[in-house]
Amino acid sequence: EGMLIGKLHPSELHDEVYGAIGKIKSGMSVVGNEILCLRKDGTLFYCDIFSNAINFGGRNMIAGFMIDVSERRNDRKALMESNQQLQKINAELDNFVYSVSHDLRSPLLAIQGLEDQYGSLRQIEVIAERAPQTRMLALPDCGHSPHRDQPAETMAYVTSFLADKA
Repeated sequence: EGMLIGKLHPSELHDEVYGAIGKIKSGMSVVGNEILCLRKDGTLFYCDIFSNAINFGGRNMIAGFMIDVSERRNDRKALMESNQQLQKINAELDNFVYSVSHDLRSPLLAIQGLEDQYGSLRQIEVIAERAPQTRMLALPDCGHSPHRDQPAETMAYVTSFLADKA
């Protein structure tokens, strides 16, 4: 007998599902990506559906395979949100660096810990691209606070930088 369409899909998708069934009956294979479906308990989930017409024991039937892709869909959504947030942060950094590089003519020292959980080497590279008078220092085994994580190395480099500019 199979599962009734009304029990498998929300009512707003019934016309679309019946249209797909018509295509399958006419001999087409149908693939549906991220189709909204209903669990037995009434909760919604997304799945990929692969359907085809078959003849089994002299009976024409529709065989379908469903794969729950809810987690994949949620992960992709979270990744897209993170990417949008990162693009916004990068745009803000670009704007800041652009304005600073136009206003700042003095020598500039940019220090970045390579183990920084909040920043990246790319940040000081962008500063150096926009402000060519920048000298960069990338400290290995150093986190977000070079002056705390590696005070001796940081102080030595700052002292050297200032001595060169004196």
